[in-house]
Amino acid sequence: MEDKKLQSALYYLNHCNFSIIPCKEDKKPWIKWEQYQKEKPTEAQVKEWWGKQFKFANIGIVTGAISGLTVLDVDTKEGMDKLNALLPDSWLTPTVDTPGRGVHFYCKYEDGIGNSVRFMDGCDIRSEGGYVIAPPSSDARGKWEWRDGCKITKLALNSLPLNILQLILIARARSYIYRQNFR
Repeated sequence: MEDKKLQSALYYLNHCNFSIIPCKEDKKPWIKWEQYQKEKPTEAQVKEWWGKQFKFANIGIVTGAISGLTVLDVDTKEGMDKLNALLPDSWLTPTVDTPGRGVHFYCKYEDGIGNSVRFMDGCDIRSEGGYVIAPPSSDARGKWEWRDGCKITKLALNSLPLNILQLILIARARSYIYRQNFR
């Protein structure tokens, strides 16, 4: 499995142009990862991490401008039901099934969007300042796996639908107002 992780990490770095980091089974990085929000690791670093230093590490993809990536993270069935009611029928983007029965929708980076927890019940956003765990990573619950027919490339990424983007911005504004009133 570790060879597959190394191959996948190199694919994400070289073919998708993503910034990647090695992560533990509990999703925490093995390294100080803040610099990889601004610069991508080298191929030599990736080979050192997954080839020697952290052979069994999961793959974290740094979201935001560095990777040109925003990920819609759905954690619950209720969240998926609400999201499905809002998504256009024709909307397709690379999709990952997570071990906790969640879903990650990989989208084009949206400027000005950071991480937002529960912008809608059961739905988070991972963007500037965040990362997601990517296939073929695994934990005690199971694996992160690309949905059938999904192949991740920069060209395959779709934009977030406007109505979802509006919900994220409204949630961010509410959070800001709340913080200003209760300092």
